[in-house]
Order: sequence, then structure tokens, then C-alpha cells
Amino acid sequence: MSAASPYAFRSKDGKRVDVLIELFKNSGTPENRHGDVAVVVTFEGPGGLLIVDYAFLEAKRRYSGAKGRPRFEELGATQLKRILDNTPRAQVLLYGYDAIARNYNAIRDAENSRPIPTVHAVTLPINLTVALVVRNAALFSYSVPFACQLCYRYCQGLDLEMVGSIDELMARFEHSGPLPAFMHARYFDLC
Repeated sequence: MSAASPYAFRSKDGKRVDVLIELFKNSGTPENRHGDVAVVVTFEGPGGLLIVDYAFLEAKRRYSGAKGRPRFEELGATQLKRILDNTPRAQVLLYGYDAIARNYNAIRDAENSRPIPTVHAVTLPINLTVALVVRNAALFSYSVPFACQLCYRYCQGLDLEMVGSIDELMARFEHSGPLPAFMHARYFDLC
């Protein structure tokens, strides 16, 4: 599964920046080692250098817990630590059918964007999730709306794995079993 979305924006010096974001559902070994979703970000860097990099998300659904308090029952420390060992910048994607109550003014100011009226998915770093220990709505206080993560932070090259050239990326993933689908797509497009 892949969904490609091209974005374009102007840098501070007025230069047009084109970004392509693709989302892939991981399965098997890549999912076990890196998380449920691979985000492939391609953009032109300084001097025309083509940058292809990755971000990973471990998705967890919110369930109603005791007394109607939301809980993320499948958010296990062992799994998160395994993903963290393999992908240090990985994020947890928390989602549910009910809107997530949170004041996003600080994020809106930081990202210089319009307010997001209703949020159903947020992200936060896996290392922070492991450190906090909690598995309930308290995690929302440390989160960023998924739309901000995808459309602002990733497009600016933030929170990506930044592992180097396409050959270095291939070397990183070839030792973990069959090459993940997202690597096939990017490697053969660039060769």
C-alpha cells in the first residue's frame, strides 16, 4: 500500500521547495523492527542534492478503559523498546474515533499554521512514550497532531531517520530479511 502526496512551499528565502511524501503499511520483519507505517519523504536539499529519508510510526488505537477513561491497551514497553533500538526517531501514532481534547495553541504558534478544529490522531516520540510509562490520555499532553507531524515537521526534514545515501539506506535494511516494500519503491525510482 502506498499513497503519494506532493507538496510545495516557499522557503524563507523565497525558493520553491517540492516535497513528495509516501506512506506504506509495513508487515512482517519491517513492521516488527520499525513500526506499522513507513513514511518516505523526498525533497531537494541545498545545492540540488536529492534527499530521500524515512520516518516510522507505530499505530495504536484508543480503547475505553475503566470508568470511560481512554487507554492504549496495546502500547507495550517491550515492543516500543524494540522499535526504538532499530529506529531511534520513531513516533507513536495514537488514534481513536472520539476527538482528542487538547489545547494546540503552542503547536499552532510554533508551526505558524491555522488551528486544527478536530483531532483524531496525534504523534509523540517513542522514547518519550517509554519514559512516561503511562498508557492513557495523559500522553496527549506531549503529542503533536498527526497533520502537523506529516505536513510540517516531515516536510521540513524534522524527525526523519537521516541515515544517508540511498546505498546506505539499502545496507541498513537488507540485513533484516526481505527488502521492505517502501525500499523497493524508492530504490528503483532513483536508480
